[in-house]
Amino acid sequence: MSFINYSSREINCKIVYYGPGLCGKTTNLQYIYDRTNPAAKGKLISLATETDRTLFFDFLPLDLGSVRGFRTRFHLYTVPGQVFYDASRKLILKGVDGVVFVADSQEARMDANVESLRNLEKNLIEHGFDLPRRLQIEFSSVIQKMVERSGTEITADQIWAAFEATYLKPDQPLGLAHHPTVTTAGEAGETTIEAPLRVENTERLAKGTGNGPIAAFVDALRRDAGITVSVLDYNEHAMGGGADASAVAYVEAKVGDGKARWGVGIHGNIVTASLRAVVSAVNRAVGPDV
Repeated sequence: MSFINYSSREINCKIVYYGPGLCGKTTNLQYIYDRTNPAAKGKLISLATETDRTLFFDFLPLDLGSVRGFRTRFHLYTVPGQVFYDASRKLILKGVDGVVFVADSQEARMDANVESLRNLEKNLIEHGFDLPRRLQIEFSSVIQKMVERSGTEITADQIWAAFEATYLKPDQPLGLAHHPTVTTAGEAGETTIEAPLRVENTERLAKGTGNGPIAAFVDALRRDAGITVSVLDYNEHAMGGGADASAVAYVEAKVGDGKARWGVGIHGNIVTASLRAVVSAVNRAVGPDV
């Protein structure tokens, strides 16, 4: 469903143009882009593949006005036409609100149309990284700044490397040195946590309590690391299946009165994944603005 940003009073909608290669997806977006008021659109971004392009831009349609005082912002994407870029297609479909299927009108391209339509149906069912909508929007701004700095097209591998560098690899000033100890006791189910932290390369044992592991960890950060964290949103899901499946957690948090940032954590244990996501959010909140 559409994401509503109450702080900026915007309704964000994600539309994906889907179809076989050379069917006209890029032409459709380019037409809309060229005829949109420059003041009402963002920069057209091209993400390169070897034989195709995936485009992204967002704009504010002037003729739609507002909905109860909220502006309406659309994020339009295309997917690579070739089915062998299936991983990119799945990523682009995450959090989609609507799909425009563009078919090639040539009779000789009927098989390609059918293949692409079946691929779309399959990808709408499958799950992998299921990024929350606000995280998608935050990360898209990271990619946009990359493109603006480089002045060139960027590849799918570069996008994944940027995701790792932004959410998974930063370990300063805060790190989780080892697996935390979590206990729950009492009728109210209060949780106590002992987390071995690394704060600016110095290890210390942080202890806290709360109504769950994340709340207890936030309390430990306040007590023993002097870091005041407010958790605004939390999501989690499994990655893969079976006994070896990992869990991924997404946390939106603020440090003090600072700007809200998302963090991501991955681990075989969901509690550890969640705490890693908190650490990720803290490091992003106090680190350089990307």
